[in-house]
Amino acid sequence: MLELDDPLWSELDTAFGTAEEVPELLASLLHEYDEEILQELTELLLHQYTIYTATVAAVPYLIQIAETSSLSVRMELYITCGMMVLGYAAQATTIAKTLASEQWEPLQRAYADALERINTLHDSVLHYARTHIDDPSEQEYILAAWLAYGHHDTLAELILHHTGEQEYEGTCPACEQSFYAVVSDDGTMTLSPDDPVFAQNAKHNEIIPAELPSAGAWGALRYAAEQMNARVLLQRLPSMTGTGTCPHCHATIAIADSLC
Repeated sequence: MLELDDPLWSELDTAFGTAEEVPELLASLLHEYDEEILQELTELLLHQYTIYTATVAAVPYLIQIAETSSLSVRMELYITCGMMVLGYAAQATTIAKTLASEQWEPLQRAYADALERINTLHDSVLHYARTHIDDPSEQEYILAAWLAYGHHDTLAELILHHTGEQEYEGTCPACEQSFYAVVSDDGTMTLSPDDPVFAQNAKHNEIIPAELPSAGAWGALRYAAEQMNARVLLQRLPSMTGTGTCPHCHATIAIADSLC
């Protein structure tokens, strides 16, 4: 890990400039967890889900804190680092160009080593969520982080950006027009040609549900949702992985491949 007194911190960037203050904030968290300090760090390192060179340097410390903290704190850091990992997958190539290779490569190695250690925390986080977290939105943040750690980036983005929502936007691969997959109270879903908020009388097409997925990204999502007893999402999965008729061109579409 990059030592907290290393002068390189002054060359790393955050959302609001250089990272001189980040080592002090990390040192404070290492001494004693404080939610306000974590929020301040998150604003610097993960502003609007964008990551920075200082984010990569800070992740090993945040995972170290998660390893030694209470389960409630571990879960918060698990989610925060998961969102950073998701950002890294999309942005690492770009931010790497802002540093010399001899500066970037040690940061990248320490980051990768830290992610190996996160694998030891999955079970404890999922078990804690099962017994302490009932809110579906908070469950979905945990699931998005779980997917990010497993490199299921596209599905992680889908879950993250629709957290707590009752509809998912998609695009028909045949006609390339947008549609909405609308969730009913029982978790079943239908397809609407327009945003149901503004087109309440639009005709909806039925989605034919699939068997619960057992492989790939959707299988990983199912596994974690079952471990957490995330009932709301589990009710939706058969429709999210089912098939339906496009409300525009009437082509048969695979819902999972069409959501965005």
